[in-house]
Parts: sequence; structure tokens; C-alpha cells
Amino acid sequence: MDGVLGLLQSRVTNGLIEATCGLIQLAKRMTGSFRSFRCLRIAAFLKAGKLRLDIPALAT
Repeated sequence: MDGVLGLLQSRVTNGLIEATCGLIQLAKRMTGSFRSFRCLRIAAFLKAGKLRLDIPALAT
């Protein structure tokens, strides 16, 4: 009951946290596997921040 009353008083939900978690899960699916937690963290920050790294393709 306390949680319901708190929601009605503050109008704060966990939607932002759930959305961020979804972006992290998306980053994990897009990259496949990671060599380290550091790489996963970088990919999650890039995805959650909606950053784009337009790296030019190397000439082959």
C-alpha cells in the first residue's frame, strides 16, 4: 500500500530505468559477445547516449 500511495503522490515511475536496461540489452544483442566488461560498458554508454561514431571505412 505504501508503494501505491508513493506513486500517486510523487508520480515517479521506474520507466526510465527500464528503458535504460532495454538499451543495454539491445547493445548486448547487437554486438554478440564481449571480451571484457569494459567493452560492454562502452557499448552500453554509446547506445544509451544515442551516440553515433561515423568512422570512415578503410580503403582495401
